[in-house]
Amino acid sequence: MSLPVAQLSCQQCQSRKTKCSRTVPCSACQKAGISCTAVQRHRLPRGRSGKQKPDVAGGQVLKDRISRLEAIVSQLQYGGSSEQALLVGTERDHQSSFTSTPTPVEAFIAPAFWTELSDAVAGLKDVLEHPETSEEADGTSTFDPGTASAANPHAIIFGSDLSILSDNLVPPPKLKVRLLSVYEDRVDAIFKLLHWPSTLSTVRPKSSSRQDTRLPVDARALESAIYFTATCSLFDHELDQRTRFLKHFQKTTEQTLSEAGLLATTSLVVLQAFVIYLAGLRACQANAQQWTLVATAIRIASAQGIPGHPSTAQSSLDEEIRRRLWFCIGVLDLQSAFDRGSQPLLKCGDFQRWPLDMNDADMSL
Repeated sequence: MSLPVAQLSCQQCQSRKTKCSRTVPCSACQKAGISCTAVQRHRLPRGRSGKQKPDVAGGQVLKDRISRLEAIVSQLQYGGSSEQALLVGTERDHQSSFTSTPTPVEAFIAPAFWTELSDAVAGLKDVLEHPETSEEADGTSTFDPGTASAANPHAIIFGSDLSILSDNLVPPPKLKVRLLSVYEDRVDAIFKLLHWPSTLSTVRPKSSSRQDTRLPVDARALESAIYFTATCSLFDHELDQRTRFLKHFQKTTEQTLSEAGLLATTSLVVLQAFVIYLAGLRACQANAQQWTLVATAIRIASAQGIPGHPSTAQSSLDEEIRRRLWFCIGVLDLQSAFDRGSQPLLKCGDFQRWPLDMNDADMSL
């Protein structure tokens, strides 16, 4: 007889830490206007019978696993005489002639045996370590965050469900204009990654007649990264609700980078947004996460051929932008290595040509 199904809190309510009505869809997701992903599992038995049945079932599984292990070891014992004969014969051949063909290593090991034994031990470990959890009175479910990570590999990098924004904060247009100016004065003047005139024309807030125009995902990622890093450069007394805006822009940047397919992207704009995000992350946290993600930026840049020789089809402006990007990645790599007391991944030989000492106004589009 199958166990009844228990309806748990949905994934969205777990991420937002809100009370879930446990309906499909739940009332909280309907009110927020987002999709609802239900989470179900078999209800665990209660009382005296509930304690006995899992023990009986688990004991039978353990017996089956142990029997399989015994059978595997018995097969190895039966084949031991032939393996010993092989070892003795090989030793005699080695003593008689040094010019004989050496016996391959595969002759002394049984890969099939070890593979089967490893699988059996892993299965036994799963049975012994599988937690018997029950639904708590406050509605906390047994949802495994690894399920969402498997569906979205970017959740492994950023460590959260990127399909949900936990707040309804809408930054005013005046704040965005101010953050663009802050980035130009405090970030772009030191961390020279972008060609600011062309970038500004891309991410500048549209006029009221074109508010319905939605930017491409790579441009939105760059825009959010600029806002996030600019907010990191401000103090609390310079911006009201700075912490709230900081979390909002960080979440928005991570979400847009995920939508743009960061790990397999061929877009230079997406990589620019990711590097700017790492610069802001170091300014706010400077922890192991930023240090690890710098290696990801190096891999993505290498996949796009940025460290290599420029193509003849590229303009001088594109070549200079790629050179600036690669140089800024090297700066982050060096700074992160200092923060963690480790060796940088990039060496001096990885920078064949440095960026030109030229202002943006002197570079033609």
